[in-house]
Amino acid sequence: MAVELGLIVVGTWMVRETNWMFRGRDEWRIEPGKLIHQRRFASTLTKLAEARALKLSRSSFPGEPGEKPIIVYNLKAVNLVDLPLEGFRIRPKKSTLIHSSLVPDESRHLAQWLSQQAAIPFHDDVLSQQRLK
Repeated sequence: MAVELGLIVVGTWMVRETNWMFRGRDEWRIEPGKLIHQRRFASTLTKLAEARALKLSRSSFPGEPGEKPIIVYNLKAVNLVDLPLEGFRIRPKKSTLIHSSLVPDESRHLAQWLSQQAAIPFHDDVLSQQRLK
């Protein structure tokens, strides 16, 4: 009985994930003064957060012993606004990841373009840290 219940749970999860893979997606919409993070599933659209600014930051992770650490550049949407969702309020995180890259220029160009299109500020912490050194 326990094995059957476990198989039902795993099977349900797999069907849900497969359905999401074929019919759902997360996306960003550009509007004047904000970027809107939304989830689309079939014909249903749910707003998750509104971002009022962009931030490029750098993270490092330890590599293999004797090698350099791995540096990743993250473009995040910041200054997120609470949005009502189906009768209750969801508290957004402080930031939402838009893009990650091993090369800072790739994320920086995307951020500059998004910032210009949405007319929102872009904070480049990577460039600020390089200037301080």
